[in-house]
Amino acid sequence: MIKHPARYLAIAAAAVAFSAFVVAIVMLFAGSSAPGAGYGIAPGEVVLSTPARQAINLRQHGDYAGAISQSKAVLADPLSTIDDKATAVLSMAGAEFYESQDIQDRIKDIPALKQVYLNQSASLRMRIEALNAIVTQYSASGLDQRVFDEIFRDAPFDTFRVPGDNGLSLRKLSEVSYSELPNAVAAIRVARWYSGQKLDNPDLEQATADSYASKAQEFLKKADDAAIKEYQGAARTWSFSYINYRLYRAHVIGNLAAVVGEPYLSQYEGEFEDLIQVAQDTPNITGQGALLSARFPYAIRLESLGKSEAAKEQLDQLALDLRAITEPGTSSFVLFLRNLETSSGSGVYRWSTLTDRLFPLSPSFKAAVDAVIG
Repeated sequence: MIKHPARYLAIAAAAVAFSAFVVAIVMLFAGSSAPGAGYGIAPGEVVLSTPARQAINLRQHGDYAGAISQSKAVLADPLSTIDDKATAVLSMAGAEFYESQDIQDRIKDIPALKQVYLNQSASLRMRIEALNAIVTQYSASGLDQRVFDEIFRDAPFDTFRVPGDNGLSLRKLSEVSYSELPNAVAAIRVARWYSGQKLDNPDLEQATADSYASKAQEFLKKADDAAIKEYQGAARTWSFSYINYRLYRAHVIGNLAAVVGEPYLSQYEGEFEDLIQVAQDTPNITGQGALLSARFPYAIRLESLGKSEAAKEQLDQLALDLRAITEPGTSSFVLFLRNLETSSGSGVYRWSTLTDRLFPLSPSFKAAVDAVIG
């Protein structure tokens, strides 16, 4: 729930082009006060048993051991429906990893999620939730190649794999998700891919770059439209995390600010600043992860647009946030940094971006990164 609606509406008022969307989302989300609001499956769309909903609630509140135990009970209960069991699988995805910090525990969740998606007897909503969760496993792992390989290991997922291009492969899965059931999570992921292509490939032909920017804006609108509908409840999904949706949206706005200019150039700072405030007001692993994952691209965008002092402020604060992590082995951002150091990366997300552009700006950020990557 947004803790500072007046502040957010003041920021949004400056962005006339999308203020109607922002106001609608703020009002809808602020009006939802039930446990797990913003994540719960819409009444009347998917009917779940009380034990299945309890599994969801435990997972949302970071009780991973409890979520695992409750989900296993749901799976073993002969009275559980197919959607109850699908919910249990979704509730356990990544939970054992948070307990063990063993990447194999995240990898072994992927086949179970695939089974949910491929099960035609499950509701379409739950199947799409599973497909979106499969894509999430890669980002949650810090872009671990072993997780990516498991996602695209077998049919029908292997048909969407583009050799040498992980991002495009995942975009294709998100396009499948959106085509089967329009949803905000899939749409904003597609928008993010298109919005970042010119930044990742500076030599991209201008006509292609313009086409990609147009597609990014098209899917941004589709995501915004879907988000409003989902928060009204008619198509709400339990895995739809408001703060993570805002994170993807901030990425898209920041990319479009660099590629297109206005109106996004006037919007991206407000988008990131309010996202950071919302993340700070969310006292769980979701908020902590979003805070780290917000400051990093924000600093890169500020630096690239000539605002070095503002970028340094974000990096200095990010250094403090990194040092405050009690379990770095479970942090998607820390895992991303560790994987980035040993991989070639892509576009601005290369190790050289840190060493050449960010570390010189903030020695404290360099020291913090050195400490967490070991």
